Amino acid sequence: PNPTQDNFVVDALGDRIGSVRVFDLNGRLQRQVEGHGMRLLEVDITGLKPGAYLVDVRTASGTRRVVRAIIQ
Repeated sequence: PNPTQDNFVVDALGDRIGSVRVFDLNGRLQRQVEGHGMRLLEVDITGLKPGAYLVDVRTASGTRRVVRAIIQ
């Protein structure tokens, strides 16, 4: 769900997750998690300041998707 506080789950929608990176709106990397080919991946965002972030999901097949997340 969006907004979130402690974690969120990434679903590769039939693919496998390669990596998930969380950036602040200034482009600074805040978190990076390797997916190790999983279809679902929980990303811990504990400690990030409230605000908007960009979540960059890359799948094992090379697909990339960027979504906006709100952290409370």
